[in-house]
Amino acid sequence: MVAGTDILSIVDRIDRAANRIEAAEVARLHGILDQSFKALEAELRRTYPELQSIGGLVAAQRKTIVLEKLGRALDLIVPDQTDAYRGLFRDLLTLSNDLGGALSEQLLTAYGETNLEPFTGINIEALATLASESVKRLHRYSDDFKEKTTALIGMGLIQGWGAGRLIPELRRQLGLAKGKAETQVRAEVMGVLNQGAIARYEQNGIEYSQWWNSPSEGLCGRCAVRNGRVYRNKDIVYPLHPRDRCYLSPWKPEWQADGITDDSFAEQYLHLGF
Repeated sequence: MVAGTDILSIVDRIDRAANRIEAAEVARLHGILDQSFKALEAELRRTYPELQSIGGLVAAQRKTIVLEKLGRALDLIVPDQTDAYRGLFRDLLTLSNDLGGALSEQLLTAYGETNLEPFTGINIEALATLASESVKRLHRYSDDFKEKTTALIGMGLIQGWGAGRLIPELRRQLGLAKGKAETQVRAEVMGVLNQGAIARYEQNGIEYSQWWNSPSEGLCGRCAVRNGRVYRNKDIVYPLHPRDRCYLSPWKPEWQADGITDDSFAEQYLHLGF
């Protein structure tokens, strides 16, 4: 029998590696956003005395002038650096795909599967497409920041705020943008990791996966009802929610019939979590 604790030990090792990848990528993205905000703050302090003269204009006029005066400084994600961002995400997703291969390799070996097909996981073209979609989401966060920041500047001009009063409000919007970027990174790492693992299982004729919550994370209600349960690969929807931290291990009816699966542990894990 393959002990459930051994399965979770493998999951925990991969989870720690995924966390390291995420942390490095989040730090890079936060650095980009901080640099952009620093440039915006400098430009705003430079132009704000001039902007204060338009406080009495109607909203549409104020918005037009603010956009004209601050220009590209309002972009957290600079449009002409799209290729660099795409490369950044492509590297991230490639590492995640490789982690899915490592997870599947270790779990399949634990269950005694040794005659394995070579790992292919998610193909290069699909990863490139996913990277492009990731960049589009980043641009949406940047556009949202730009819209809210422009509105805040307009409100500050009406209220007679100085730049020192306004900038902390803008920095809070930066914090929201950072949180969205971090959530996106985590979702994409875990999504590609588990997709890669499932692809490997199916390469080796395995049609089922067992759902495990990471031991390092709290167990949310949506994942709790799945924890330890078995699903057909084709029926699995993952991730279930932002920052989902669950993993999928291979499962075969034959293993259960032969007493290889640790059903009592899975039942305990389902009801209690770890």
